[in-house]
Amino acid sequence: MEAPALFLCAAFGFTAAAWGAAVAGGTTQLRARSALVALGGAGPVIAALASAAWGSSSVTLPDLLHAVCTPPAVTTCLAAVALPMLLVALPLAVCARIAPHILARSLHDPRSPKPSIYPSLPGPAIFLLLMLGTPVLVLEELGWRAFLLPTLLHAGWSVHGASVFTGIAWALWHAPLFHHGGHPHDPAHALAVLHTAHIPQRMAVYTAMLVCMSYLCTWVSLPVPAAASVWPAVLVHSAMNSTFAAFRVERDVTAVFAPVLATLVPMAVALHLLMPALA
Repeated sequence: MEAPALFLCAAFGFTAAAWGAAVAGGTTQLRARSALVALGGAGPVIAALASAAWGSSSVTLPDLLHAVCTPPAVTTCLAAVALPMLLVALPLAVCARIAPHILARSLHDPRSPKPSIYPSLPGPAIFLLLMLGTPVLVLEELGWRAFLLPTLLHAGWSVHGASVFTGIAWALWHAPLFHHGGHPHDPAHALAVLHTAHIPQRMAVYTAMLVCMSYLCTWVSLPVPAAASVWPAVLVHSAMNSTFAAFRVERDVTAVFAPVLATLVPMAVALHLLMPALA
């Protein structure tokens, strides 16, 4: 477990330092805060490169390069975009239909004077705009799916245990962004709670959601994660984020994440049963 432990310490430490500075930055120097948030997102890839170079991991630097340079199958890419889009959009669309106050509260929280960052764009345009930024997420997925996941599998973990552990680590890594840093109306990131007492609840729902998405990321990376392309997992990640953004989910996201579990949990259960035959 030396390599996973080294990776997690490096990823969490680097990101916590950058995001902690962003959260503590207050309302001044918005560009500097945004830059720190972006910098913190590179924690997993920096940790993966350092751990692979250290020589104690079954995943090497050439493996990481191979994961970036290997073109994925077109059908895999289509599934990687369509599945998270449908799994997130369907419950949110139903929620907008039968309980519109939940999405309205997320979009127009009266406690936050900060306006929507996409005030005039329709949802599909927002989705396509954010999907253009898909390559940026390789900074995360090279760590989670190209390094940590195959390292655990090579260490003898089951595909289920590795997927769940990676999902939990992926979720907890985001923890610094849940703090508003004393500025609840203008936090460094949209994941920030309005009241710190709500952090455990939001963290629990968010972790459950990312564990389910981790199953999907593993599935699109099979049958051999160490030799597979990282891009399908990157597309899953990007499509999930972009779909949430298309519904203009910005604050009070706990109430919005919960309905999404209605589709993600059955999907994760189905993959749990299916993946042993594919691994």
